[in-house]
Amino acid sequence: MKLSEEKYLKKAIRDIKRYAKQYSDAGSFYRHLDALNCPSLQEVSFQSDLKFFEECQFIFHVILSIIAHPHLTNQGEDVVLRAEQVHHLSSEMFLKTLKEPSFWKNKNHHLSPQYVYYYQNIDDLKIYENYLVVRLVDLLENELNQYRYFYVSIIKTIDGNKSLSLNEDQIQIAFDSIQQLMNKIQKIKSTYFYKEVSKANFSLTTIHLTNIFLKNQSYRYCFRFYKKIIGYGDKKSLTQDFMAYYYCILLKNLKARNMQLSAKSKKTPIILNKFGWIDVNQNLYFYSKDFKIEIEKEKNTDGFCIHILNRKVADRQANLARHLLFFTTNSDLNDFQLLLSDLDTKKYQTIEALSLWNIFYLDQEQYRFTSSKNEQELMSLYLDEKMLCTPASYSIYSKYCPVCKESNVFYDDHVYQCLHCQSQYVFYDQNQMIWYQKVRRI
Repeated sequence: MKLSEEKYLKKAIRDIKRYAKQYSDAGSFYRHLDALNCPSLQEVSFQSDLKFFEECQFIFHVILSIIAHPHLTNQGEDVVLRAEQVHHLSSEMFLKTLKEPSFWKNKNHHLSPQYVYYYQNIDDLKIYENYLVVRLVDLLENELNQYRYFYVSIIKTIDGNKSLSLNEDQIQIAFDSIQQLMNKIQKIKSTYFYKEVSKANFSLTTIHLTNIFLKNQSYRYCFRFYKKIIGYGDKKSLTQDFMAYYYCILLKNLKARNMQLSAKSKKTPIILNKFGWIDVNQNLYFYSKDFKIEIEKEKNTDGFCIHILNRKVADRQANLARHLLFFTTNSDLNDFQLLLSDLDTKKYQTIEALSLWNIFYLDQEQYRFTSSKNEQELMSLYLDEKMLCTPASYSIYSKYCPVCKESNVFYDDHVYQCLHCQSQYVFYDQNQMIWYQKVRRI
């Protein structure tokens, strides 16, 4: 996630926690969901991007001024030099030289030094404050790379003879701004200041205010900007908050579909107020005349197992679909490969991940479905594909896939599956209706 998105996620989580404190039992929490505002992080992200680029322009100007006139630490050490190289010797160094017989030579019965001790001052750039400035440059470079990756992911691709011009929106401005900023970063990274200070190794886990940050305006700007953009220090907390955010969006989607909330055991009290760490109550389920849905926290993962039961499918071996849904705050899905290797993936109809902008089909070589939909619409699309039912001809679609029209369809374990697109579906209502347990458009 971009740092601006993390910032607004924190605000959304604060609102969710306040709401959860007001409506601590599941019934009231679900019943009053319309009062909970889950703002689109996408929209506020767009609005803040250009402002962020302007702030970066300013801070790079400040950093270049620091590089021109940096703070230094003055260190010194005793060195040995030839006597003729030294024009002035302090009394302390003279006394130290006197005590070193090997430095002296007898010439015509007169002792004179060949070598002397000399205190040499050394100016060192490698101080804590300069190190923070350099790490700020690295942090902004990483952030701008994420911005560039994001904007590349949403640019238009060829669609017939439609224009590919970017001039009608802010994407062109964003690309131009990112390139200008990256050029400044390269200029900074080519300086002796950056190369030398980068060799230092100070801990910035907890940054602290020093006299230089306090009294020097340029350094103070960098200190404040660094604190402003560091975002979540703990990425686990970021993912947990992101899950909480999407969980509320999931519940709002279910409520919009007129799904009712109930409990398996009426005797067990059910609460829904632990949003620092998602605590999906196993006693809850949602139902309508067509579907029954249960949501479970998948053990040791950042995801849910969503059980969807089609109440109109009489065949009990085909009326239940299990979907594994993960949540990710970045586009690097390598961690999921290791995770999936430890799971029995065959028991799930779909295995997917939701990011702020995309749906990833993890059961299909990490295929990414990118759309212009916001978070509410992405979640709605996710549920639509799991609850889609249409009238269909059995004689045709028992042989041809209703999703891709290929004839590579086989019937196994009460479910039809297309070998071409991997979609899965079942017939019900005297073979006049299809329920799509898995939709894969390729």
